[in-house]
Formats: sequence, structure tokens, C-alpha cells
Amino acid sequence: MPIRQAAAAVSLLASAAASAGAGSFTVPLVQSQSTVTVTLSVTPPALPTRTGTDSSQATGYFVIDVDSFGTPTQIWLFDNRVALTKNLAFNLSWGLAGVLTVNANNLVFLNASPGTVQGPVPIGPTGAFTFPAVPSKSSGTIAYNATGLLCTALQAQTPPTPCNSTTNLADNPPGTEALSGVVTIAGRVVTLTSASDTTSPLDPTQPALGSLRVVTNLRASATIPLPPCPGDADGNRSVGAADLSAVLVAYGTAPGQPGWDPRADLDGNSAVGAADLTLVLVNYGTTCPDH
Repeated sequence: MPIRQAAAAVSLLASAAASAGAGSFTVPLVQSQSTVTVTLSVTPPALPTRTGTDSSQATGYFVIDVDSFGTPTQIWLFDNRVALTKNLAFNLSWGLAGVLTVNANNLVFLNASPGTVQGPVPIGPTGAFTFPAVPSKSSGTIAYNATGLLCTALQAQTPPTPCNSTTNLADNPPGTEALSGVVTIAGRVVTLTSASDTTSPLDPTQPALGSLRVVTNLRASATIPLPPCPGDADGNRSVGAADLSAVLVAYGTAPGQPGWDPRADLDGNSAVGAADLTLVLVNYGTTCPDH
């Protein structure tokens, strides 16, 4: 293949590779450092308040992008997911008056529009950011059962509250919620933390019945590899005279032969030849992005 045609082909491949590697990256949650704690407080009519708490570690991820791996000033959100690793159980007792059991199974909190870009939003001097309205939804089931006088008290409300019920969270319509956090970058290690503490009524139509408090502490971390830098033989993320020299000195050699330089084998075919030279010439004078 003539050098000019080879150069054109390599240029197209390099351009496609750059497009495929650009944009978002995934930062998975560190399970041992990510928890969701739920506190359930219930005040039935004519009965005292009872409170129960349960917690779970969490798995999941954030899919984000930043404008720089040096000192980032903007962040984008593409997706996020938090899944509890165990089911939550609550057992509230009013003695002879009755018992309320609540089980929350397979809870997952999701981005309702994965892949849809949120942002960019600014990153403050300490790494803090806030996405004000992230599309959100959840899945899993919440089931409760009330016995004795507690059941009677619930049914006596206006409107009556059933003594037992199961809710499939996936049936609820999506909503929006703020997502705040702190992102830090050291080298190629990206760390994202997010903490929230929200309290809401168990039943908005009867707020005196009780409340649900959810405290979330999440930590995600990942080492983001550098994207390819076509034509960069010396590894300095730019293509210039040193790279051209390395290829020309090793031109025509293979492993084990005099003058062989593995850095000059830019296409990885265990030989230094026209394709390697073309990679340098096509990209000469360019500086590769860090992501």
C-alpha cells in the first residue's frame, strides 16, 4: 500500500479510536465504604412512637466525565446506580397492642434516564458539585403487616390504612432528586463521595402516622487508564522528533535483532516498518488528551 494511502487509513482509524475512547467513564462503588441506613418511626393513633433502624452496604456505580484530570472545574453525569446488598427488616412492637413488621427487599435506586447527559455543573475548589434534578426511580418491594389493636387503629383512620400491604417500587413513576458529592483526582485515581440525609412522611396524606429517614454515605473509586496515543513512542503524550527518531533508528528490525526498540513497534506486530512510521507522520505535532 502506498505511504499516502496508508497514512489516510491510519488517520481514519486514529480518529475513530479517539472518538470511541472520549467521554464518560465508570467509577464503581467501594462496597465496604458505601452504606444506606434507614430509620422507620411510626406513631399509630393513640399509641406511642416506636422506631427501628436497619442498614446495608451498597454496590453500584457512577458514570461521569470531567473536563480535566489535572484540576477539574466541570463534571457531567451519565448514569448512577445504588443497590443494597441485603434486605432490610423492621419489627416494631407495642406489646399487647400489636406488632408492625416491615420488610424491604432487593432495593435498587436508579437513574431513570441512563445515558442522558446531566450537566455540566461546576466543581468547587474543594471538589464539591451538585446536580440539582437527576431523573430517578427505584425497584424492589416493601411489605408490612400490622396486628392486634395496631391494626384496628390503622383501619380507624380517615382514610383507612390497610393492616397489610406490599408495594412494588418499580410501579411508582420516576421523579427527580438532587445529587451532591465531592470528586477528587490524584494521578489517574478518581474518587467520588456522596452523602445525603433525607426524611419524608410514611404517608403524605397522614403525616402524623410516622416518617422514614434515609442516610446514604457512598464512596466510589477507580483508576482511569490513559487512552491510546497513536505515534507516541517515548510515552510523553505527544508526537514529535523523538518518536520519529526512535522509529527511524529501529526501522526494519524485529525482536532479537540489532537495533530493535520495542517502543518503536507502534502497531504491535513485532516489527518496525512502514505502518509504524505512518503512525508517527500522521500524528506528528499532536498532543494526546488525558481522557
